[in-house]
Amino acid sequence: MEERDLPVGWAMATVGELTNVGPKNETADETEVGFVPLQRLGVTYLSRHTHEPRVWKEVKKGYTQFQNGDVLLARITPSFENGKAGIARDLPNGLGAGSTEYIVFRPFADALDPRYLLAHFKTRSFLTSGEMVMTGAVGQQRVPKAFVLESQLPLAPLNEQRRIAAKLDTTLAAVEACRQRLDGVAAILKRFRQAVLAAATSGELTREWREERPDSIDAAGLARYLRTNHQNSGGHRAGNAAPPTEGVHDLSNQDFPDGWQLVCLRDIVKPERPITYGILKPGPELSNGIPYVRVADYPGNKLSLDGIRKTSQEIDELYKRSRLELGDLLISIRGTVGRLISIPAELIGANITQDSARLSIQEVVDSSYIMIALQSEILQSRMRRAIKGVAVRGINIGDVRALQIPLPSIEEQEEVSRRVNDLISLSDQLEAKLSAARKIVDRLTSALLAKAFRGELVVQDPSDEPAWELLERIRASRQADAAAGKPSRRGRHKPLAHSELSSLAPTPVPTDEPSRVFLVRTGDETTQGEKSPSRVSKPKPTDNLKGWSPMQKDLIQILEQHQTWISASTACEEMGISDGSSSDDLELFYSQLKEQVEDGLVDVQRRVDEDWLKLSSLKVA
Repeated sequence: MEERDLPVGWAMATVGELTNVGPKNETADETEVGFVPLQRLGVTYLSRHTHEPRVWKEVKKGYTQFQNGDVLLARITPSFENGKAGIARDLPNGLGAGSTEYIVFRPFADALDPRYLLAHFKTRSFLTSGEMVMTGAVGQQRVPKAFVLESQLPLAPLNEQRRIAAKLDTTLAAVEACRQRLDGVAAILKRFRQAVLAAATSGELTREWREERPDSIDAAGLARYLRTNHQNSGGHRAGNAAPPTEGVHDLSNQDFPDGWQLVCLRDIVKPERPITYGILKPGPELSNGIPYVRVADYPGNKLSLDGIRKTSQEIDELYKRSRLELGDLLISIRGTVGRLISIPAELIGANITQDSARLSIQEVVDSSYIMIALQSEILQSRMRRAIKGVAVRGINIGDVRALQIPLPSIEEQEEVSRRVNDLISLSDQLEAKLSAARKIVDRLTSALLAKAFRGELVVQDPSDEPAWELLERIRASRQADAAAGKPSRRGRHKPLAHSELSSLAPTPVPTDEPSRVFLVRTGDETTQGEKSPSRVSKPKPTDNLKGWSPMQKDLIQILEQHQTWISASTACEEMGISDGSSSDDLELFYSQLKEQVEDGLVDVQRRVDEDWLKLSSLKVA
């Protein structure tokens, strides 16, 4: 947003102008404080963190420090992209410490409401812009502190900030309540589907249908036919499958309506196409070959053809027993057990992996009904009880073949399938509407935050002190401090002599991640040893990311010119930093050095009483 587009009384400012960054606390060693690790910080505007009680001496070194009212921003991926930020609240004795991945901001009380700053950190524009400038190795990328300090904040008058924050509190609470209600609807739909399947396989769904057709309910003849068909084809081959798990397949005919029969799944499939698993090692993926289906290809019982892979004809020929035909059922037996799909025409002749079992249902049985029965909790629970293994968990083919299917007559099977399909179709329609409603709710938070920073969320009051007057006072105060030789209000560092720069050195300190080592200078934390595989980072910010820019001649440029070790004091001189430089200049120097060490681009070596620096890819001269 340009300055000219701001509402009357507003001004553009940077986060660094309005906050004290990385403040330090002072208290007695035995004082109880709150420790807030990264996982306890929330991701929504209304989230409240929790804390662990600690004594100050345990956490005063090696962690970030904060107090009630400070704003915490997680800088590491994926926490930053997820919006992990919050206001420190309800800490014992008002003090706390936490992850070294926090950047801590203490807003100036006469200029910035903490809730207003938190709202800025939750905006989509801030998160998207920050993601573009993250640097570091994959999985360890971080947002540079300099980017956050120079990010542009449309600053409302202080009283209007408070009104905006109060309005966000109430409106976003309503949004969250709506989201929770929608989650409740999703849970109801899930229970509804489970209830439909339970009623289908218990006979309750078609109870009245059976009462009206007493002559169509006996499945005894069907059960005899299925078993006789297998006997006439030579019976079931023993093979090398493990026996069924004892005590798992314990259904009884007494649990089902009169006329229903319990039939093992191995008797329901075609004798010439018994239950089997597929390819053990499909080999390298081919552009041309035989398609094969993995469990990953049918998440949530829905087949996705986009990710289907192909194997060679030679491997397929070795496993021709598991080739697929139209209408076959697939059930997952390893990893996620119990997923089910029916094979469409596109996969005729395809194969499967060892993580699925193929079921070719005899024509005298309704395969849709078998799929319904296998999805029901009564059979899903028995599959879970048969799971074995540690690293890769699954069920044996012997247990799949022994699954007991409650089987009604073919007429009732078809009636069950019709009714279940109608009810599940209704459920799917409701779920589609629920999904659309969720998308609208998910967009509301971003829309409300954007509206807040355009000055459209609350009524403006002409009597509010304009924001530009607040900024003028802050800037005038800083200029006066600088002229008097006082530390900048923004920073926490006094001007340092060159000899003092050597306090930056690899030093092990306690962290909530004990395997990490930090460079420590008067309490600052910078990770070392998490090296990037290359010097390629994300693109630098586009023009609309105002304010984020390195020095005209940065540290990397200087080190590239020297091609050898140089002292930190020499680097400072060539960057234009002298003994009398302001704390802002020193802050930027250390910010650059931290980021380059994090990226694995700069090596630091202690020599006598000063640190020496070198590009990490160069040999020591």
